[in-house]
Amino acid sequence: FYNREKYDDFVPVLATEWKLSDDGLTYTFNIRDGVTFHAGGTLEPHDIAYSLQRAMLQDRIDGPMALYLEPVLGTSSLTSLAVERANVTKEGATLADVPADVSIALCEEVMAAVTADDAAKTVTIKLKSATPWFLQLLAQPWGGALDSEWMIEQGDWDGKCQNDAGEASWVAWNGPDAQATKLFDQANGTGPYKLESWKKGQEIVLVSNESYWR
Repeated sequence: FYNREKYDDFVPVLATEWKLSDDGLTYTFNIRDGVTFHAGGTLEPHDIAYSLQRAMLQDRIDGPMALYLEPVLGTSSLTSLAVERANVTKEGATLADVPADVSIALCEEVMAAVTADDAAKTVTIKLKSATPWFLQLLAQPWGGALDSEWMIEQGDWDGKCQNDAGEASWVAWNGPDAQATKLFDQANGTGPYKLESWKKGQEIVLVSNESYWR
């Protein structure tokens, strides 16, 4: 997170420390031990990788993921990149018009750019172009840590690029309406307060997280 009002200095939160390669293209983060999600799961590096991969693959229209996709893949839109790679000339083409092999390869590229090593407790992010402001992006709330196992149990993205039939299954989670996302009215974070109830248009009740790592 940002160090108070400073925009170029950061304090460790879920990552205890990090390093940047000499060429400015590879970030390695050491993930903190002893952090639990509100629903009881344990935060592990693969959860961080899943969260960032899911956010970029979801790439909601008018959402913030273009800011991640530019340095990671060199594009502001997964759909436009997939359409371009598939040489689809149809006006207004979507991922549904893109052959499965192209869509799957694009997903695999996203997953290769963000990897986790649970044993070493690290997450590595590889960029296509040096981006000095990348830490500023990570300090924003857009890529918050999700419990991957819990998300999959809720019926969200299963962490795979294709299903057993060889179809680009991840496409089903791309660009959803806000109300259609599993996290529209649920929360399972790691912060000091957790969502107890939400009566839409009336009140939101938060309660103290007794398992908060701090």
